[in-house]
Amino acid sequence: MLKSFILDDEQHAIDLLTDYIERTPNITLVGSDVSPLSALKSISSLTPDILFLDIDMPQISGMDFLKIINENIFVVLTTGHTEYAIEAYTLDIADYLLKPISYDRFATCCQRLTKKISEHHKNKPEQHQDFFYIQSDIKSKMIQIVMDELYYVQSLNNYVILYHQSDKIIAYLTLKEMEQFLPADRFSRIHKSYIVNDSKIKTIEMGHVILHSKPVVALPIGLKFHDPFFAKIQKLLLRRGSKDNIIPGKPGKT
Repeated sequence: MLKSFILDDEQHAIDLLTDYIERTPNITLVGSDVSPLSALKSISSLTPDILFLDIDMPQISGMDFLKIINENIFVVLTTGHTEYAIEAYTLDIADYLLKPISYDRFATCCQRLTKKISEHHKNKPEQHQDFFYIQSDIKSKMIQIVMDELYYVQSLNNYVILYHQSDKIIAYLTLKEMEQFLPADRFSRIHKSYIVNDSKIKTIEMGHVILHSKPVVALPIGLKFHDPFFAKIQKLLLRRGSKDNIIPGKPGKT
């Protein structure tokens, strides 16, 4: 069952999509909000598979909201305007629903998403898989990467650098492809340019993660990735007394 969330500043639009979701198999509604600011926290904690996102909202536009949420969410934009379509698809959205939205169009969207998300999960490594291979710059050569020995991955235009325990390896892949492949319970996207192995983090301080490495490496935590990352870390935080989670101050915009 796919989890969905609705963000729209008009309640009647939320009510319509809620009704559509209730009529559609394989999808459930885990939450909705009329405020982008409060929705950001809910989305981080509820981790929906699909976000139905309105574009025209007063606090922050859907286009801007799209740029700060977790990239693992499949976003469906909902709007009464066609002029955003080209820009929207450059941001890798899953679909674009033009208001007024008919149920047939909504159902078609959900069918496509079910197939797309299923394929996405199939391409992820299994939980017990501890290594994978990448193609080297020599076409006939493949290099094995042991996940426990991978410290972090850095974006380099259309390439990535994998900082391995014994070496650093350049691969013709994008950071998004690496993020989609690596298991989310072991690796975190913390910045537009970095994915880190959670088990290699020594400390988190001053808007950076410090790694168990020689020499010591400090990687910045980007604003866009701050809330999802700390929501994940809070679940592993052992503390005495209050059960309330306190998220450290956000870093500067990156």
